[in-house]
Amino acid sequence: MAIKVPVKKELLIWAYHRSVQRDKLHKKFKLLDKWLTGEKQPTFKQLEDFASATATPLRALQKST
Repeated sequence: MAIKVPVKKELLIWAYHRSVQRDKLHKKFKLLDKWLTGEKQPTFKQLEDFASATATPLRALQKST
């Protein structure tokens, strides 16, 4: 079972808005809308992939919730 990582939705939104290819993010991350509203949390692997896709340091997304 994958472990969900608590991430502030504001940080995910910030990273999302930094991305120039938002349409590709929605294709790659099927639950992205739910992450951005705080309804669901990503797994650690999903968070790593999201950080990479948005050119955001993983550490920036891991600030305390």
